Amino acid sequence: MKLGKNFETGLERHLSSRKSNDHPSPGDFTFHCDPSGYPQNVMRKGSVEQYRSGPWNGVRFSGAPNLIPNAIYRYRLVFNDKEVYYSYDLLNNSVISRLMLSQNGVLQRWTWPGGRSQGWVLYLSVPAGYCDTYGVCGAYGTCNIGDSPQCRCLNKFAPKYLDAWANTDWSGGCVRKTPLDCYNNGSDGFLKYPNVKLPDTRNSWFNVSMTLEECENVCLKNCSCMAYANLDIRDGGSGCLLWFGNLINIRNFPEGKGQDVYVRMASSDSEIGTKNFRGPKSSSNRKTGIAMKVSLPLSVGVLLLGLILTVYVRKRKKNKLLLKSEDETRSMLLDWPKRFHIINGITRGLVYLHQDSRLRIIHRDLKASNILLDSNMDPKISDFGLARSFAESETGANTNRVVGT
Repeated sequence: MKLGKNFETGLERHLSSRKSNDHPSPGDFTFHCDPSGYPQNVMRKGSVEQYRSGPWNGVRFSGAPNLIPNAIYRYRLVFNDKEVYYSYDLLNNSVISRLMLSQNGVLQRWTWPGGRSQGWVLYLSVPAGYCDTYGVCGAYGTCNIGDSPQCRCLNKFAPKYLDAWANTDWSGGCVRKTPLDCYNNGSDGFLKYPNVKLPDTRNSWFNVSMTLEECENVCLKNCSCMAYANLDIRDGGSGCLLWFGNLINIRNFPEGKGQDVYVRMASSDSEIGTKNFRGPKSSSNRKTGIAMKVSLPLSVGVLLLGLILTVYVRKRKKNKLLLKSEDETRSMLLDWPKRFHIINGITRGLVYLHQDSRLRIIHRDLKASNILLDSNMDPKISDFGLARSFAESETGANTNRVVGT
C-alpha cells in the first residue's frame, strides 16, 4: 500500500471515507501523506485537521509510538525530489491486511491472521483518544491522557486566556511567561521538553546531515525559529528539524515513547546551567537575521526585494520621497547600514503581527508608502485599512477577491 504524491505527475494517493455504509461516494474525511514542510500523515474533515501522525523519525511517526517494526509489518517513508509516500509491507505472507477510513473519521487497520482464525481482527485504530484530537490544547499546550485536566501549558508558559482555560476551553493555547530577547538584541536559549509528540511540521525546515549542535546554532541565529529537534532518532540521533511560528499539537508520552524537542526561551526565563537548557555558545550566536530559506510570511520576501522607495516622516513636515536618482544629497541619508536597520525593523514588526500578537494580523497592503520613519530611522508599519485577522489554527486561505494597491 502506498499513500503520497508524485511531484512530477501530480498524482496523489490518499484514503477517503464513504458517505455511509450503503453509499460508496466520497464522504467527509480524507487521510493524506502531507508533504508541506516535513512529511506527516494528516486526517481532515473537509479542510479542517482532525488528526496528525507527527513527522517520520526514521523508525515511525513521532505521534504513533505503537507503530514500531514487528514480525508482521515493515513501515517506511520515501521522500525525494520526485515523490513522497508512506507505505507498509507485509512480512508474513499468511496474513491479510487492509487499511480503511470509516465514515466517522476513524482510521482502522484490520488483519486476517493465517492458521485457524477465520475473521478480521482490529490491529490499530486512530484517533485513539482525546489527546489525538488535532490542536486540542492550542499553541504551546501539551496533552497528557493521564492528567486531569488533560491539557497543560509547557513549562515556562502560561494560559493565553485564563477565563477560557478555567472553563476547560484550551484552544487559545499558551504564551511565554517572559518574551523572547532575540528581537531586542538579547540572547535566547532553548529548553528541552522530553518524550513528546513533535509539533505540526507544516511550517518547518529540515536538513538530513546536520548534527543536533549545528541545528541549535542555525535556529539560534534566526529569531523566527521557535524550536528544533533531531530529524532521525536512529543511532543516537541525526539530522535537523526546525519550526517557525507557533508550536501546535503537542502531547506527552511515557518515558522512551516520545522524542525530545528544544523550544526557544528568553535567557532570563530559562534554567541556565541545568541539564534541560541549551544556551548560546558564543556572542556570535546572538545576531538577528534570516539564516536560510524558510516558510516566512511572503510579504517579508516581497518587501526585501521591493524596498526601493522609503517615506521619511520627521515631526509634522510633509512626507519626502527619497530617490537617489532624483536627489543625490538626500539619498546619502539612506546608506546601507540604515537600509538594513529599516528592513530589519519592518521584518520584526511583521513577525510580531503574524506570530506574537494576540490576534494574527495580515496587513494585505504592505508597500513603501505605508512604511513611516521617525527621526531615528525606526520604521513603523501604517495604514491597516485592508488588514485582516486570522485564527491561530489558520495557516492559509484561497480567495477570489484581490485587495491591495
